[in-house]
Amino acid sequence: MPSPSFRLAERGDAIFSPWSTVQLLALESTEVIGLRVAKLVGGGVDAQHEAYLIVSEKVDAVFEISARLMFGATAIHLVNRFREQVAANAKRLSAEHQRAIPSSREEQRNDDVRIGSILLKTSFPADD
Repeated sequence: MPSPSFRLAERGDAIFSPWSTVQLLALESTEVIGLRVAKLVGGGVDAQHEAYLIVSEKVDAVFEISARLMFGATAIHLVNRFREQVAANAKRLSAEHQRAIPSSREEQRNDDVRIGSILLKTSFPADD
């Protein structure tokens, strides 16, 4: 009997073993965590919306995983589903992050702080 990873490769579902897929999920998740932390640090309405998304995605995931397991989903299918969701979050957050970075140094106020590619705004519209 062929090993499970061999059967996955035979079907064309994945060229990696299931453990490699889990490792990829972990690596991809760290990018999303970093982008989310940067957004939360910025504060404001966007941070509140992101905090709401974080919690609601976790609650939705519990119900989705439960339903998929009841109908016979395998662990690798669940991991692949998580990878899809992480990729969607990474794409959304990266696009938002790129819009938040000023295109030139002139757009950055003197009292704003830049840490790497993250701009921490210390001035708010009421200050202008």
